[in-house]
Formats: sequence, structure tokens, C-alpha cells
Amino acid sequence: MLWAVLPAAILLAAYAPRAISFAAGQAGFTVVLFILFNIIQPVGWKVGVVRVEDVAIGFAISLGVGLLFWPRGAAALLREDLSAAYQRSIDYVVAAARQVIAAENADEVERSGRAADAALHRLDDTFRQYLAERSASEFDVEDVGALVGGASRVRRAAQSLTALGQMADGKTLLERCGEHLDRELHALQAWYVSLGYAFVRDRSVPPPHIRDAEGNSRLLACVRDSARGGDQETVTAALVLLWASQHLDNLWRLESHLAERANASR
Repeated sequence: MLWAVLPAAILLAAYAPRAISFAAGQAGFTVVLFILFNIIQPVGWKVGVVRVEDVAIGFAISLGVGLLFWPRGAAALLREDLSAAYQRSIDYVVAAARQVIAAENADEVERSGRAADAALHRLDDTFRQYLAERSASEFDVEDVGALVGGASRVRRAAQSLTALGQMADGKTLLERCGEHLDRELHALQAWYVSLGYAFVRDRSVPPPHIRDAEGNSRLLACVRDSARGGDQETVTAALVLLWASQHLDNLWRLESHLAERANASR
């Protein structure tokens, strides 16, 4: 009879964790052990009792450790780390863009970069724990993964802007033209900071900000007029500003994608 029941028990133990829950899988595994031990040496129901005792002791220890060191679980901490990652990353973008526009303090860019890196590393660790804790059908991992990846995209934009600042090298700057990027830069910062607050407070994400189309036109006209002389350094500075504008444009396009994902995951 035990040999006849064994295949069904193995099927249950293998299928239950994905189809039902992790606890159901552990119960199925206990049944498999009970059957196997009784096939090897029939001892009756005592094997099952020992297994239940072992599981109960392990569960109590794990619960105690979890309450002490991880009281709210990864889901609650994930919101806070998402907020911190977006806010630190957009601060890095602003500092790097200001370096491109006006060659401002390079130390601020470095500090912002370190803060963004640390926030992204914490977010990555929390996301891994979140995936380990979640049940088979409780969350839409695709939406959460898109939000985690979005924070990395903001940081990569800041890293690209930092590289552009190093390319310009502060020798020839078109600050008059760069002023046209300020309004777009501050609007981006305000939106991504609002996105972080929405995560923490579990509220709807604000709609993407409305772009200043005339600002881009003025930037292009200013850059064109400045580069007419054909001076190599001036042309390089003009190209750097245009590339910086493109990176900011990519971040603006990212807003609608992140807003959709964030509101879907609430």
C-alpha cells in the first residue's frame, strides 16, 4: 500500500509549492518522508510526529528571528528603498547636469553619485528578499521589477551626464544656452521626488509633467548661434549640451512608463 501511495505523494510534494503555497509543499514533503521511512523500516506514525516536532521548532525559531530583525517584511521596506533610490538618483542627475551647464562643484557630483549607488544597492538587496518572501500569485513581479529597473535607468542617465561633464572639462561652457535646461531639470527633479513620496505614502503617482516645448526651441537656437563660428571647443560644448538635453528627454519619456507601472502595482 505504501509503494502504491508513494508516486502520488511525490507528485503532491513537487507540485504543491507552486500551485498552492510553500506550506503545502512542506506538508507534502513530510508525507513523502513518512512513507519512505515506513517502507525502509515500518515504525508507524511516530516518524510523522518527529517530523512535525522538527518543523514546529524550526518555525518558532524563524518566526522569532524574523520578528526581531525583519519585523515588517520586505514589502514594506521595498517602498522606502524605492523612494530613496529615485530621490538619490534624481539628485545625482541634477548635480551632474549642473556640472555640464556651469561646471559647478565636482565634489557634489561625486557625493551624489555615492549616495545614489548606495541607495540602488540597498534596493537590489531588498528586491531579492521581496522575491524570496512573496507567494505564488500575490504580486505582479513584472510591475515591481520595472520600477526597480527604472531607478537604475535614472542613475545611468546621471552617469552619462557625468561623462559629458568630463568631456566638456569646464574649458568652454555655454552657460547662456545651458540656462534653458534649468526649467526642464527642476521639473524632472520635482516629478521624481513626488514619485518617491507616492511610494512611501502608498498614493497614486502624479501624472508626467508638461514639458516646455519653447525651452527646447530656445536651446537649439542658442546652440546653433553659438556654434556658427566653427571654433572646435565651442562646437564640442554645444554638442555636450545637446546630448545632455537628450538624456533629460529620455528621463521625461520614462515618467509615463513609471507612472503606469506604479499605479498598477498599488
